Amino acid sequence: MINPRTISTSRLDNLKRSLQEDPRFLDARPLLVNSYPGRENIVIASNMRLRAARELGWDDVPVLVVSLPPDIEAQWNLKDNNQWGDYVDQGLAEIRAWSADASWSARRRRRSLRSRSTPGKSPRRTRGHSPGTG
Repeated sequence: MINPRTISTSRLDNLKRSLQEDPRFLDARPLLVNSYPGRENIVIASNMRLRAARELGWDDVPVLVVSLPPDIEAQWNLKDNNQWGDYVDQGLAEIRAWSADASWSARRRRRSLRSRSTPGKSPRRTRGHSPGTG
């Protein structure tokens, strides 16, 4: 996924300071990483937290693994953590276009996902090495 946002140096420094002061925040808001076929190890949400953790030298961060088709992945990416970064017009436009192109099949895909879902099964939560950003 193209990250449609950028972050200023001062805001990144504030985020790093915040994570250093309270690293448990990442336990409450882990990185969301996709496992959908063809989208494996793509960071869906928390790109700025991942960048901050890497700059702090952290090798291990909490990860929540989910399996989302590309159109839903794009929606979740746009909804993530808008208080830290600013949108990059081109990246935002690309995600909106991608989401719109994929939306024609969204109803059919949602129906398919509901029929295949396992009652009571939740996404996998792991703690491991930082995934690639794709």
